[in-house]
Amino acid sequence: MAMVISRKYEVIGQLGHAGMGLVYQVRHILLDTILAIKVLPAYLMENQDMVNRFYREARIMARLRHPNIVRGMDIERDEEMNLYYFVMEYIQGKTLRQYLQEKGSLPLPDVLEMAHQVGKALAYAHNHTPPVIHRDIKPANIMIEDGSGRVVVMDFGIAKELKELDESEMTRSGVVVGTLKYCSPEQMRHEPLSGSVDIYALGMMMYEAYTGAHLFADLEEHAVIGKVLYDPEENAPSFAQPTPPGFVALVTKAIAKSRDRRYLRMEDFLHDLQACQDLWYTNPQLTQKLEQRVAERTQELQEVNRQLEAASRHKSEFLARMSHELRTPMNAIIGFTRLVMRRSQDMLPKRDHENLGKVLISAEHLLTLINDILDLSKVEAGRMEVHAVRFELEPLIDLCLRTIEPLVRSERLRLVKELEGSLPELCTDQDKLKQILMNLLSNAIKFTEAGTITITARCREGEVILSVADTGIGIPTEHLMLVFEEFHQVDSSATRQYSGTGLGLSISRHFAQLLGGDITIQSTVGVGSTFTVTIPLHYDATRLTTPVAATPFHEALTAETETAAVAPAIEKPAKAKS
Repeated sequence: MAMVISRKYEVIGQLGHAGMGLVYQVRHILLDTILAIKVLPAYLMENQDMVNRFYREARIMARLRHPNIVRGMDIERDEEMNLYYFVMEYIQGKTLRQYLQEKGSLPLPDVLEMAHQVGKALAYAHNHTPPVIHRDIKPANIMIEDGSGRVVVMDFGIAKELKELDESEMTRSGVVVGTLKYCSPEQMRHEPLSGSVDIYALGMMMYEAYTGAHLFADLEEHAVIGKVLYDPEENAPSFAQPTPPGFVALVTKAIAKSRDRRYLRMEDFLHDLQACQDLWYTNPQLTQKLEQRVAERTQELQEVNRQLEAASRHKSEFLARMSHELRTPMNAIIGFTRLVMRRSQDMLPKRDHENLGKVLISAEHLLTLINDILDLSKVEAGRMEVHAVRFELEPLIDLCLRTIEPLVRSERLRLVKELEGSLPELCTDQDKLKQILMNLLSNAIKFTEAGTITITARCREGEVILSVADTGIGIPTEHLMLVFEEFHQVDSSATRQYSGTGLGLSISRHFAQLLGGDITIQSTVGVGSTFTVTIPLHYDATRLTTPVAATPFHEALTAETETAAVAPAIEKPAKAKS
């Protein structure tokens, strides 16, 4: 006997999964019409957030009345079966994902028409009151109706009405809202979004539909994150077959990492898309000539890419060699200098002993620069690995404070620790978290002459939130967005007064994002600055195997822990007493 929901919907069969629900084909018993219903699984009904999200999806679909958006009709609860469900139109057809699995790729005219219909639907959603961002455009969420060829956007499970935009949710670290390979950089970073993220995903989908493979098809998820967030090169689509330049330019602009280079409005994207369609249908001979020119240009670009890849490989090999060639003699200089200072403290004149101390400071500073540059190179190349271990947070904070305390050279400056009563165990890369904290603490000491430097820690919703607040000079508002850029200094006067490479904060933010989180800043000139690190309590928990025992912390600190000049003047040696 067929299952009947709410005594009026006879279940014909399961159509598949859609986000957080199961989708069934049903027949309305009284009206004898075929519909589809999405059911919230019982195990999610216990979570009120999931129930609210389920209702929100139904509400959004019911409000968006557009022929290229699946129509939501009603939402109900079956008290007898104890389940929530909402009703929507049934579309007889296949998803774009199913088409690509069967055919491999689509002809260019079909790709253009598919993108045109999806673009119109998204433009309608973006201009709706309130505006709606889909946030999960991908082939599995695009249905192509049999017979009519109508293209329909489905599954608004993580869509957002901008009037409801919850910044704490949108910027929550460790959670990528959407399907990773179709997420724009700002979506990965959990930054406030606009309709441009849907254009990015649509561009990725067009490339996949035309070529038969995603731009990042050969990359694992962690490599995709490294490619999108840390690779300075823009996304560059390549086509094995002759392709009209207009289409190449359209896709390239749609999938640009930088929002300044990407389409910001769907209307602008549709305008250029229409130009591609008009050219294709009205001038096939010109199209063929353009295809030939594109093929030649593509071959040239492929050769340039090969040369660039070779240059990048040589750069990596050089850095690997330099890691040994630079660090080994520098560690020897530091070691022997310490040895000489320790053994000759009562033998050398005081001035000579002080000069050796300056040599040691300069050598340690140079080693810090080498380590910072190598770390930055590894991050940008996507070769920085995460070694997750289980450890307690408070001992790590205490170690950082003990290490940094000798740098506090004024009795008017105090280090303060404020921690929540019971902090849970972390499972993440302790060395990278230590380096983040050391960089933030040393940076605070460098720019704070008096007052307090306070480190706080608390846990919220599966995340640990660490803050380093100082009462220092503060940062002007126009520089707040630039402090995380490599080699950036606030101004020339600060560069002269305070030492540093401008790499510490950049590396810290790269590390925080590598651990699934981020660093934010609040600052007022003359009042002080607060840097907040938010990372998940458990790094990539689904991939962790047997927990690894915590390993000793690295002895060498890569934080900029010295504020002395890079090359202090060496005083002339004093004459030895006879």
